[in-house]
Amino acid sequence: IDAEDNHLVYGLGPDGRLLSVEGRLTLHYREPTLNHFTTYISIVLKDHKPKTVAQQPKVVKEELQKTDMEQAISASRQAQSQTEMPYEEAIQKVDTITEKTDSKEVYLVFSSLKADVIQNPDHANTLVSKILATKERDESSRRRLSTMFGALAQSESPAIAESLAQLASQCPDNFCKVQAIVGLNDHPQPYAANAAKMLEIANQTTDNEIDGTALLAAGSIGKKLSLPELPKVLIDDLNDPAKVGLKSAVIAAMGNHGSGDYYPTLKSTLTGKDSNLRAAAVYSMRYLPNEEVNGVLIDVVQKETDKSVTNEAFKALQYRNLTDEQYLLQRKTIEEEAYFFFGFSHDS
Repeated sequence: IDAEDNHLVYGLGPDGRLLSVEGRLTLHYREPTLNHFTTYISIVLKDHKPKTVAQQPKVVKEELQKTDMEQAISASRQAQSQTEMPYEEAIQKVDTITEKTDSKEVYLVFSSLKADVIQNPDHANTLVSKILATKERDESSRRRLSTMFGALAQSESPAIAESLAQLASQCPDNFCKVQAIVGLNDHPQPYAANAAKMLEIANQTTDNEIDGTALLAAGSIGKKLSLPELPKVLIDDLNDPAKVGLKSAVIAAMGNHGSGDYYPTLKSTLTGKDSNLRAAAVYSMRYLPNEEVNGVLIDVVQKETDKSVTNEAFKALQYRNLTDEQYLLQRKTIEEEAYFFFGFSHDS
């Protein structure tokens, strides 16, 4: 799930039950081919009648960056505490979660565990022990594991990020390992050593699922921290003949990291024969700080013959700050394609 391209607004009732969800969600798939899908979501609980809300003015990305995140987190915690169950109750109830447990109950358990490990990072050891003690992999057990991993991933302690990195090795099977790696990918305060651990796991395993997930996590950690050595490692991996089956994952990891050092490598990939790699490379340019990126993306939009690659270029352009001229070039291409396929223009 692309953390940079999500905007979901949750409507909660006084008891904490979810009443509505509105917004956008982007998912990235590695298999059977590399694809990205954006879904616009509008869900309302049956028989619930939401209050009419006046349309809000649009806000540009630059203004969103000025949000006081500490204040927002504090307000979120305060609202959460009003519906939270006590930690002692949550740590017992996590063992009773099944595939049939009401989602509200699971959320309350998760919410309590999350709040507790934020306030008491040492309590994460209890969750780690429970995770390793859970040997079954039926739907109920997986739901319990996901609840505990989710709480660890949402914590703010680098020590808990380290616990997730260790679980990525200690877990007995792929399901548990992937949960740990994805949790580390999402953790807001990882250590630089966690990225090195993910690269170590990627180099030691022969399992493509573990390898690809670990590479993506390394890229995400690199985006959160200053890791000047990471670009060389990923570029070497991309050129390693022994890792030819992981090229898409390595390119996606570059995209997660977003370092300008990847620009020459990603640009050269756009001339290759494999359209899946071209699509991955063009989307992975979305965060690059290089000024040339906008021109390259627009050139892909205008000249690329494979529609899957063109679609990824359009998605990447959504993240970019375009000049007026660049915006008009992009819009002109969209209008021309609409006319070709449907016989009408944007103004129609």
